Amino acid sequence: MFVRKKVPGGNTGSGQIAGFWLLLSLFMLLPGTALLSGCGGVATATPPTSPPPPTQPSQLARPLHTIVQTFDKDFTITLDITPNRSGPNHFNAQIMDNHAHKPAAHVTVTLYTTMQDMQMGTDSVALRAKGSGQFGATSDVLSMAGDWALGITIQTADHITHKAGVSFVLFSS
Repeated sequence: MFVRKKVPGGNTGSGQIAGFWLLLSLFMLLPGTALLSGCGGVATATPPTSPPPPTQPSQLARPLHTIVQTFDKDFTITLDITPNRSGPNHFNAQIMDNHAHKPAAHVTVTLYTTMQDMQMGTDSVALRAKGSGQFGATSDVLSMAGDWALGITIQTADHITHKAGVSFVLFSS
């Protein structure tokens, strides 16, 4: 957006001068313009650039496997995200009740995903119970590579909410 500032003692042509400088700066930013390549000059080839270095094995997308406890330590969550790349992913959680020492029953599990690199809001994924403390869903809420935060809520039948969180890096598909 171009904003014209009124200068004391300025004349009516100051807008034309400012417009000239804006146009000149645009030409300087555009490669291959007559201003940068010379008038009627000969086109020259630039030397080829070397290919980017090969991707490090640590940067290859691998399924995420992590084990976390809720903040109140009532539940332990084993979370798997496959393939752990931008786009569709399968979320699988094994929920263990730490007081009963058995798989959690009669709970609802919701994941909340938040991109940490930019403000994109928070999306949620409700995991469906599969039995024996297993919950899962497939979703494309991890829409781009970068740093992500994942909030996990477990709501019990008596409407108590237990929370946990995970941070991870997601690579491109």
